[in-house]
Amino acid sequence: MFRRAFSRTSAATLLAAAVCSLLSSPVMAQSTAARFPAKPIRLLVPYAAGGGADVVARPVALKLGDALGQPILYENQGSSGGIVAVQNVARAAPDGYTLLLGSGSTQAINPSLFTNLPYESPKGFAPITIIANAPLILTVRGNFPARNLQEIIAYAKANPGKINWGSAGSSIGLLGIELMQLKAGIKVQHIPYKGSGPAYAAVLAGEVDMFLVNVGVIAGALKDGRVRAIGNGGTQRLVAIPDIPTFAELGMPGYEVGSWYGLLAPAGTPKPVIDRIAAETIKILKTPDITKLFNEQGAYAVANTPEEMGAVISHELGMWADVVKAAGIKPQPL
Repeated sequence: MFRRAFSRTSAATLLAAAVCSLLSSPVMAQSTAARFPAKPIRLLVPYAAGGGADVVARPVALKLGDALGQPILYENQGSSGGIVAVQNVARAAPDGYTLLLGSGSTQAINPSLFTNLPYESPKGFAPITIIANAPLILTVRGNFPARNLQEIIAYAKANPGKINWGSAGSSIGLLGIELMQLKAGIKVQHIPYKGSGPAYAAVLAGEVDMFLVNVGVIAGALKDGRVRAIGNGGTQRLVAIPDIPTFAELGMPGYEVGSWYGLLAPAGTPKPVIDRIAAETIKILKTPDITKLFNEQGAYAVANTPEEMGAVISHELGMWADVVKAAGIKPQPL
């Protein structure tokens, strides 16, 4: 009797093991991807509605839903600096049905600025592709005496701490200033404002000498000379302002400051599912209407592979951690 019961138990165990093995096999994974998606996909956005992230991400999400045959449920969750949305994705089931519109701030900067983030980057996420990069432009007031980057550095060294550099109060604005100080060997006075609008107004009023800003904010003032653009914090020139060189072109390689937005899934999401979403998104990013839209917004499509996106995050995690340490910034609790 015991031998028969043991035999049945062993057979059931072996059958369960065989089923698990089949489910985890590449064939089953491919089959799962082939059926994906079978229901709507949630895309959590860690920013308030109507911002720069929406401008580039909403049109892509709409097209991605059409390509996948299921709607993308676009959800803005901008509370707590966007951390809630990132945490929600990290804790979601790794099945491809909950995605994150992550950014350099959420994935590469926050881990160095906060001591108790409720998520881990990069460990908690599977990268898919970076959608867009919107470089920040180093801009000075129209009557600032230094005309180019070399003159700014020379002026700052001759007048340490006398350049007032405004920021929108964001982490990328602050760290962009710190990175410049480290790379150029200068010292400036940081003046934080509550958003790009007030910082921009301060430059126009002559209250501050310079700041880092998206090209869309300063387009009008550039034309009439109220502000001047010095350098582009991206890796390539922008169609919207092709005359503004990158910092690498100006002799400062490695000074890359901007806002990138990309798709991520919870860690453990099957690779065939990740690859399917990535492939469809990359196709969309190469369409003429998306290219035109991004160019008009002072951005450009990146459309890299999941592996390439992962490498970008790892690089920026290290870079910003070094900046935070060198600048003596103490990580703060949330």
